[in-house]
Amino acid sequence: MKRVLSVILSLIIACSGLTCVFAAGTKEVSIEVTYHQTEARSILGRINELRTSADAWYWNRDNTTKTYCTGLSALVYDYELEKFAMLRAAEIALNFSHTRPDGTLSVDGFTGTTRAENIAAGYTSAEMVQEAFEEVNDDYSGQGHRRNMLNSSITAVGIACAEYNGRRYWIQEFRAPTGSTVETVANDGLTTVTVTVSDGGSTPGDNQDSQDEDGGANWFDAIIAFFRSIIDFFIMLFNSFN
Repeated sequence: MKRVLSVILSLIIACSGLTCVFAAGTKEVSIEVTYHQTEARSILGRINELRTSADAWYWNRDNTTKTYCTGLSALVYDYELEKFAMLRAAEIALNFSHTRPDGTLSVDGFTGTTRAENIAAGYTSAEMVQEAFEEVNDDYSGQGHRRNMLNSSITAVGIACAEYNGRRYWIQEFRAPTGSTVETVANDGLTTVTVTVSDGGSTPGDNQDSQDEDGGANWFDAIIAFFRSIIDFFIMLFNSFN
């Protein structure tokens, strides 16, 4: 029985490795984006206004009762995290997803015991995108961005806006603990950004029909999570025979 389980486990690990081939062969591409970091940073005030007001609530799964988030602290701006957010804003111009163009998960790109990401595209101002992120008129399934902003475990946020081919891409990265709070000069200019993409992945110009907003992980994230859960199960089963 142990021999059979060992073979099955090996096959599953091998198969799960196939999902990572997408990220194995990579290349670098350069794109020119215009950052709007002064405007992006202004969203911090709106996030903290939401966290510390009577409007700090979200729907529960039953969509009839609400969770009220009381006593939330204001987030601090994390300038180290902003650097990653700026890279991600350029990346979602190529691949509008929580999976990065090289096939890795976005929240694996920075450190933290608690990490989350909001992304959006097509909104022309900070006010418009933040209104969309607040998802006041959505039910539980559509309030993923809102719950990220109201997460009691996070302490810091880094925000970015990159304009590419006339379209604006917005990122909010959240984490705890906080990284650097040493203020840096806001980048509001044309910048060449190097993005790592998987071979055969998105290249400049491929992602011109992005949604106006994205709420969750895509199919690639789900596949990775599925294989990881299978591997964990068989490892547990295999160990039980030892």
